[in-house]
Amino acid sequence: MKRMVSGLMLILIVLTFFVQLSRASQTYIPLGEGLPYVYNGIPFEMWAVSLSVYHNDTYKLYEAYDLSGYIANKIHIIQASNWADNVPDNVVVGQIRVHYMDGTFSSLDLICGVNTAEWAYDRPDLQPYLQHTKIPPAFSYWCTDSDSYWGHRFYVVIDTDEGKQLSYLELILDPRSYTGQSYYGYSPADWYGITINAISLELPETPVGGHSMPIKGYTTTKPLTPYLALVVILTVAFTAIKSKTQRRTKHS
Repeated sequence: MKRMVSGLMLILIVLTFFVQLSRASQTYIPLGEGLPYVYNGIPFEMWAVSLSVYHNDTYKLYEAYDLSGYIANKIHIIQASNWADNVPDNVVVGQIRVHYMDGTFSSLDLICGVNTAEWAYDRPDLQPYLQHTKIPPAFSYWCTDSDSYWGHRFYVVIDTDEGKQLSYLELILDPRSYTGQSYYGYSPADWYGITINAISLELPETPVGGHSMPIKGYTTTKPLTPYLALVVILTVAFTAIKSKTQRRTKHS
């Protein structure tokens, strides 16, 4: 009887661990269909999103992306700045706002040399004019236009209000990016642009009612097969112990 109880307790402990493991997993939805890419465990579809704001010979100061039907704990974004070589560190060049169905929003400042930068800062003919820090990229790719160099994209994350249904994401160009700047020999002083190329939603651990189920999602957790196999093995062992105990009792 003691062996039976011990075996049962062991199985319960393993099952409890399995449940906690499942709860600890994080599920992501990379939006759109593009080049699959993983950064720090977060899946993206590179180039699947094309949001851009700019001020040059023409201008577009904001653009929106529909997020209705989702609830997310965090929104992970890969973005970059254009014509940004003349802008120094710590200038707020734009905002990313996440709007909710209830009319409220969360906002993140994009700051040159801190969380965004010129995408072509390694381009040879741009080097003498770059005024801000080369922040570490989240995604890089080889460019072969007039020169050969690495192009870059940069990562930011927005913590959302948990439980609120999303409405849309808005990319806004801040006037400080193209006013009061100086010309150093490359990009004009009143030019600036920002692009978003990938968005990944991090969903709540427990599904919340009122949002649509994703067609494709990624769960970042260890494979479950070994844990299921362990449960099966322990169940077989428990059954064998129980059967052996019953035979001993019968023979007694």
